[in-house]
Amino acid sequence: MRAKISAVCLALFLFGVVPAGATATVVTVSGRKLMVAGVAFTIKGVCYSPTPAGSSTSYNWYADASIYKNDFALLKAMGVNTIRVYGAANMTAEFLDAADQKGIHVIMGYWVDASKVGVAASETAMVNEFATMINKWKAYPAVLLWMFGNEVDANVSSKSHWYTLLNTACVRAHAEDANHPVGTVNQEITEIGDASVKADTTTLSALDIWGINLYRGSSFGNAFSVMSGTSTGKAYFISEWGCDAYNGVTGAEDRTLQNKYIKSQWAEIAANLSADGKSCSGGTVFEWSDEWWKGDSTAGNVGTIGGGGVNGNSVQDTSADWQNPHGEAGEDPNMNEEWWGIVGIAKNTNDRTLRPAYYALQQAWYVPTSSVDTVDGIINPNIIFQGEIHSFPNPFRAGIDDTTIKIVVSGSPDITVEIFDLSGKKVCSISDSVTIGYQRLFLWRGKDSDNETVTAGLYICKITAKIEGREEIKFRKIAVAK
Repeated sequence: MRAKISAVCLALFLFGVVPAGATATVVTVSGRKLMVAGVAFTIKGVCYSPTPAGSSTSYNWYADASIYKNDFALLKAMGVNTIRVYGAANMTAEFLDAADQKGIHVIMGYWVDASKVGVAASETAMVNEFATMINKWKAYPAVLLWMFGNEVDANVSSKSHWYTLLNTACVRAHAEDANHPVGTVNQEITEIGDASVKADTTTLSALDIWGINLYRGSSFGNAFSVMSGTSTGKAYFISEWGCDAYNGVTGAEDRTLQNKYIKSQWAEIAANLSADGKSCSGGTVFEWSDEWWKGDSTAGNVGTIGGGGVNGNSVQDTSADWQNPHGEAGEDPNMNEEWWGIVGIAKNTNDRTLRPAYYALQQAWYVPTSSVDTVDGIINPNIIFQGEIHSFPNPFRAGIDDTTIKIVVSGSPDITVEIFDLSGKKVCSISDSVTIGYQRLFLWRGKDSDNETVTAGLYICKITAKIEGREEIKFRKIAVAK
């Protein structure tokens, strides 16, 4: 699913410097279980590559703390415990430390150029670079796994040659680091366990875990039963799954279909978890945020992955990049590569539009860490509202984006959220909400009580909270842009 990323930055790999005082998280594989510090671990994660709208893949978001720190706060509030990155050439200590501070593990990918598989000198260079990457970052607590390549199996001329190289890389990884498992990410499951192409357990003796990219519509079909077979008996997780948020049939954003597919897909993963005695170690949904750089937005051109084009990075492409034969009857078969995010992005800002799929996964994944959610600070039981009311993005585009109204409260009050225009006329009440510990998140889609899109302008959000005979009211201005 990924286009080729930017070239490896060798300058970052010159020295395997271990940070003073850092302690690696010990991660192991026990049968089908992924174990973190000796406890069975389920990956509840996202594929993470937050290139800003209008930028190309050469943009180094690892060095842009304003992006990842904003994202990590939203990811923690969602219940994410893992992010998967496709290449760590530009990785920074600050990035890994920020992830660790939010309790987020990182699956560290090394990008393998499939065209170089079979070229002896290139293979040696890649294995050496992989080893250098491991030595550089292995002591950081956020590191979860090492993954050598993404969908290389689908792009090489000799699969047998590829799997032989893969095992060599895994052997080298274990020699450099005894504290983290190593694996690769395959496209689909058809080759896993196949001795004829050397994807079997005997050849891949040093491989600990498979990542599997699966796009089969709303259901994974027989994938879990196949992977539970004795011939494939290694740990695995679903490294890409999900649904794009654009409907090529209706020619409009379709958050409902995306949400339906993602809820169904996670339900199947959750029913097959190795932590519960089954076989799957969880999954990383594809993906966190939309990627505007992938398609060709030039008028008249059909989008292609990594196509770019004159306007390719500044306009969100709506051309289908491929067709999914696994979609349900009557539903959109078009796959739109620039629309896979469970959050949308806006140009020239770090604003995120949280799509319904974000909230669906949040309901499945989020577990408060204590009776008082430490994300929100100390709760004062003598008042209902804890701090100011926040809304993001603000301003937002009604009918295109949503805005999330975040409220932090003590106790369990009844909350009413109403929107008024500046004349004092009530526009609507909002009931679309999610509770996370002491947070209440209300989603306004920019519609009135008749489900009509409101006009641009300034609106007043009135929040009323009642509990045990007490009532508090707060107001928040929300701007709707043209």
